[in-house]
Amino acid sequence: MMSTGVAKGSTADRFERNKRCHATFSWFLVGVLLTAGLFFRCYHLEKKAYWFDEALTSLYMSGHTLAEVQQIIGDREIGVQELTRFQHVNPDRGLLSTVRALSADNPHVSPPYYWLARLWVGLFGDTIRGIRSLSVFASLLVFPCLYWLCLELFQMRRVAWVALVLVAVSPFHVLYAQEARSYTLWATAILLSSAALLWSLRSNTKRGWALYATTIAIGIYTHSFFGFVIMGHGVYIIGNQLSRIGWKPLELLKTSTQYIIATLAGLAAFVPWAYIIVADLGKAIDKAAWLSRSVNPVHLIGMWAHNFSSVFLDTNHTLKSVVAYDFGTLTSYGIRVFILIMAAYSVYFLYSQTPRRTWLFVLTLTVVPMLMLAVPDLLLGGTRSGFAPRYLLPSYLGIQLAFAHLLSTKTTAAHPLRRRGWQAVSVLVLICGIVSCAISSQAETWWTKFDGALAKARIINQCDRPLLIMPVSGYLFSYSHVLHPKVRLWVAVKPEALEIRDGFSDVFVLNPFNLLPWLRQKLEQEEGFRIDVVEKRGEFWRLTKEQPHPQNLSGCR
Repeated sequence: MMSTGVAKGSTADRFERNKRCHATFSWFLVGVLLTAGLFFRCYHLEKKAYWFDEALTSLYMSGHTLAEVQQIIGDREIGVQELTRFQHVNPDRGLLSTVRALSADNPHVSPPYYWLARLWVGLFGDTIRGIRSLSVFASLLVFPCLYWLCLELFQMRRVAWVALVLVAVSPFHVLYAQEARSYTLWATAILLSSAALLWSLRSNTKRGWALYATTIAIGIYTHSFFGFVIMGHGVYIIGNQLSRIGWKPLELLKTSTQYIIATLAGLAAFVPWAYIIVADLGKAIDKAAWLSRSVNPVHLIGMWAHNFSSVFLDTNHTLKSVVAYDFGTLTSYGIRVFILIMAAYSVYFLYSQTPRRTWLFVLTLTVVPMLMLAVPDLLLGGTRSGFAPRYLLPSYLGIQLAFAHLLSTKTTAAHPLRRRGWQAVSVLVLICGIVSCAISSQAETWWTKFDGALAKARIINQCDRPLLIMPVSGYLFSYSHVLHPKVRLWVAVKPEALEIRDGFSDVFVLNPFNLLPWLRQKLEQEEGFRIDVVEKRGEFWRLTKEQPHPQNLSGCR
């Protein structure tokens, strides 16, 4: 009997030691992954090309408009260095200049992020690293908000820590943490408002609803598509109440009064900027026209699958690269298919294993923003839900919440074989994120930065005395960050003013479609140039007054 007692005691001690070792290792792994996420957000922060949208961030932050730039430097030859004045803070222009610039050029974009950027670079400098560090800082605010939301949703700290790890090494979140844009602030606002809503519903205090109203104001000023999140919250409130009291409109209105008041109060703060949007609605619609081109519905669905899987695995492959049948590409997309299957299963598992208040919230956060973009694309044509993956940020967060619940539950299963199998799946997902971030950290550009400035600039920079002709746009300023100082620029506005003096070894034209129809006639008939299209899309021309050499269309003479 004594020996049996000793055996039992030693077994219990061994089990307890193993449990402590497992807990210690788990905390160590969480610390390593969170540290890796911080490292990838900060590493090579200035390496990737400062592309179109980021260049516009600097332009508006400095308080300038495209029309003003066109008036100052239009229709004359300038050096690249003359553009830098529009990419740095102008001490003579304050925050009101930013408001005027946005209302004139992009009324659908609200100013708070640009104000923050202006104040931020005053402390940390207006270099590329300095301005992008604001996004890094904002991406760190995501973690406490995500942790709070997970506690409100699941009441399980384990789910919260798994969610933090998934977001920490997510290539999507790391990419946008390294861009001078408002998307990491938007992610913070989405998570904060969602957690505040659940807390307000649970506590039902004036302080809670006041906080929720504040987060609504912050969110809608951070990004206009936060309106889809507000709609998702509304669908959740209605769905949750209907499950409790049934279809009783008056009772439903009575129980939702505080939510409605808080939401309207938050939206009321946006009225001043909403007036600016409505007053110039045509310009806001024109700015989004690039997303209205029709695509094949099958291709659009493929873009959805690609974008959702890129939240977990992104090696800079696009849908077009699949046709190469490269082993690495096919392996990557095989893993993507597996991840999508797991993501779909995580939603089903969430639905089957959690109370209505939990699964309904995650489902509305995921589905409502997706439907608001996908349905118009399918019915009216467009690529709002596919070509701009950042617009589906709320949906990605919803999928990651479902994934975190699935992995945290399955990896603690009682059956050893099942537990180890799901631990292997967790390791695979985390390795995919780490590998993706490692590849991205060494890259100078990415498929999400689709202006192609870096590749074209290298062609121009290798020439001895190049001239680049292009119109005023955000592209002009993105090129100012990658062109060599020897490059001369002609900012074209009026056809009769275009003058190409002798002495240039090579002459290039960028974005000619913004200058047509007069440009081709001017160059071919009046200036005597022959036009060679350097790239398939026809947006990059090389001019020559001699017989072209087809084998060297992309190089210099």
